[in-house]
Amino acid sequence: GALYAGTAGSKIYRSEDGLRWREAARLGKNPEAVWSHWVRALIEFKGAFFAATEANGVYRSPDGKRWDPIPSFGKSGARGAAVHQGALYLGATGSGRIWKTADGKKWDEVLDLGEGYIASMAVLNGRLYAGISTGATPADVFRSSDGTVWEEVGDISPRTVEAMAEFNKALYAGTLTAPEARIWRTSGRRRSEIAVAEEETLAAGEKEGDFKETQTGYHLYETLKERRAGAARRLEHEWIIPIREEGRATLILRAHQSVDEKKNHFHLSWASGEAKEAPLASRFRSEEQNDYQLIDLGRVSPGPLRITVRSESPPDRPPAALFVDHLFVLMEEED
Repeated sequence: GALYAGTAGSKIYRSEDGLRWREAARLGKNPEAVWSHWVRALIEFKGAFFAATEANGVYRSPDGKRWDPIPSFGKSGARGAAVHQGALYLGATGSGRIWKTADGKKWDEVLDLGEGYIASMAVLNGRLYAGISTGATPADVFRSSDGTVWEEVGDISPRTVEAMAEFNKALYAGTLTAPEARIWRTSGRRRSEIAVAEEETLAAGEKEGDFKETQTGYHLYETLKERRAGAARRLEHEWIIPIREEGRATLILRAHQSVDEKKNHFHLSWASGEAKEAPLASRFRSEEQNDYQLIDLGRVSPGPLRITVRSESPPDRPPAALFVDHLFVLMEEED
């Protein structure tokens, strides 16, 4: 037996002991060390070896040495791969398609979303799962019992489900969330849900836009700004997010502040139902960056969840502003 690893440049390496590695193959002509030639999946199926690149085709090998392109894929690539009920499934990049083969030669399309890419696949409790990224929902999770009929069963946005694996009767999913990665877990019994603000209250300050801006695409902001109130400039604003089912809650936030300060100028707190308000360990930079804050709120019961932001400045300073791009709560089951 041997272990194989795929890298950039469409290269595949082989090791007999896991310590010493040698190059076993280069896929395609003139492979470049760019994203399109990354080897995204390696999987064995019915005596053959399959390698999928990001956007440079899918290849088949009978021995790990000679690799031939699969014509059905052309220059399209694949990332997700899994074996389910005696068939091999590959998820294409760029088209939102999943392909199936029973013999490794003839391929049939079993899902076509028209856009996005299938980033990962795995099997749990006899069901096939796929992590799918599209423009609207970067981390959708789909599931199928037979590989043909698919249903959307979860959303763990904001970042792509880069990898999935079954362990100890649970499914684990790894997402890329700059500046850190996250791992999510499900028993497969209940889908995850996204809860968004449906009301808001501005007690002090002023705003442009409303809570609906925090649920749309990138760079569409709800802007909150301090306003003179007595001897200071103040802001106090509250979002109300209805929680409809008990579970573990994670606040997902993307925002930046106008003031160039090393510490936060704006401070967040939260409360669930009749519970006492508690501070949130949030951070705000003074320039826009494509990163999200994921703040664990623990177990939350059904009812209104309130997120409040406050700030205060001396009257001789310009009013500070907070630009909120995304704000929502991810609700998950908790075993």
